[in-house]
Amino acid sequence: GQPDGYADDILIHKDKNPNTLGVKQLKADVKPFAALVDDVRKGIVTHAIALGGATPGDAAADTEALRSLAALVTIAAHEGPLTAAAGVVLPACAWAETSGSYVNYKGMRQVADKAVEPLGSSKAGWLQIASLAQAMGLEPTWSKLKEIRGRLVSAGGLSQVDSNEAAPAPAE
Repeated sequence: GQPDGYADDILIHKDKNPNTLGVKQLKADVKPFAALVDDVRKGIVTHAIALGGATPGDAAADTEALRSLAALVTIAAHEGPLTAAAGVVLPACAWAETSGSYVNYKGMRQVADKAVEPLGSSKAGWLQIASLAQAMGLEPTWSKLKEIRGRLVSAGGLSQVDSNEAAPAPAE
């Protein structure tokens, strides 16, 4: 993810990542990226699958630490420390090339429809994860984005209505 950036009191929020609160709604005790890098340096984490190319820390230091992993597969639309350190990079669609939903810092889930067709061999992140699972000999238990969204709803991570309504923020 991206580090915090410029903010104002009107429109611009310091969090430059499109789905930080969405992740926290799915996994309330999610650890910061720095904790992952520390665990990699200590040898606690030896393999990883990453979504996105950017990291919130020092790009050179993050790349160096991540290169010590026995295996790193990165699914990304753009280059960054995670793609530089990866042994395998799978091309992901950019945000305008796939439908999805994002939870902003206020807890409002916003639906985004695909605007353009993906280029080359890029696929939606969830499709790349399914392909990766199959390559590892695992069979995903879902085949459509609708099924994933349904499971997220039943797990309490998304509201049932697929609209721009506010979702409850996680407990702090």
